[in-house]
Amino acid sequence: MEDTIVKPGLYAYQFRVDVSLDLGLTKVMEFMSKYKVQFYICGAEISDLGKQHFQCILWFRDKQNTTKLRNWWIGKADTTRQPVSMTSAKKIKNLAMYTMKEGNFTTNLSEDEIKSIGKWKKRLADAEWADRLEEHAKAYDKTWENAAKQHYA
Repeated sequence: MEDTIVKPGLYAYQFRVDVSLDLGLTKVMEFMSKYKVQFYICGAEISDLGKQHFQCILWFRDKQNTTKLRNWWIGKADTTRQPVSMTSAKKIKNLAMYTMKEGNFTTNLSEDEIKSIGKWKKRLADAEWADRLEEHAKAYDKTWENAAKQHYA
């Protein structure tokens, strides 16, 4: 999608690749150089399940053939179920904030551009939902525990 907010006139893409954090950045930089990425934010992340990956937003001068770019990673990315994802970015500012959420990112944007993007905020609704789910699970555990005590008493 053509960016109208962060880098007006350039095309923004969401990019995620499953690679180890220690060696992966070298490959990501090689990829960005080969395909002439104009600007980028690449965040290093480890998922809750321990999967290491880079979550990025990439800006190009022209529209890209995402299949061609994904295919470059064949044999270079981890062998996870979907090791590479690249699509046209839709909510560009949100994606940019998301890639920087862990604080472990690299970029060639200016400090002013980074400040104008803002910081990622965890949605309160998600936090409330998680709290309610945890309370429900604890209540269920107590109910199950009491039922088991009665059954085996």
